[in-house]
Amino acid sequence: MFSPFPATMLFVRWMTTAAKKQTEQYHVYSQLKYSLTPLLQEKWVKVRDEGSKRNIEEYVPLIQYGVSRKRGNVDEKRIVNIKDHTCTCGYWQDMKFPCVHAAAVISKNKLNYLHYIDPIYQTLLIEINLLHSNCTR
Repeated sequence: MFSPFPATMLFVRWMTTAAKKQTEQYHVYSQLKYSLTPLLQEKWVKVRDEGSKRNIEEYVPLIQYGVSRKRGNVDEKRIVNIKDHTCTCGYWQDMKFPCVHAAAVISKNKLNYLHYIDPIYQTLLIEINLLHSNCTR
């Protein structure tokens, strides 16, 4: 009986070796990183801290949550869908930046908040690193 699996593994091993050799040929490589400006980082911290004051119920694991807070006699409740980047308050959809309710869910689940902020708010940082080489320039 013929199994394609060993051939696939050989191909993957060959591609990995070829990529490694190609990388070793270059003395400089760049790494792309996305980050927020200091002002937006400050905004995220404020939103996250305000969100930490809310109660969270998990409706659908890692997808949908109920976020509530008591204000006097009124229980304010919002539904957050992490997968679709939506909240019933509408702020996340309109501003493309997590609302207080979404921030509560993101921080509670220890998720990377940059994945939930629209790229229009993110700045691209390009880091250029020198590899160990015999280059004397």
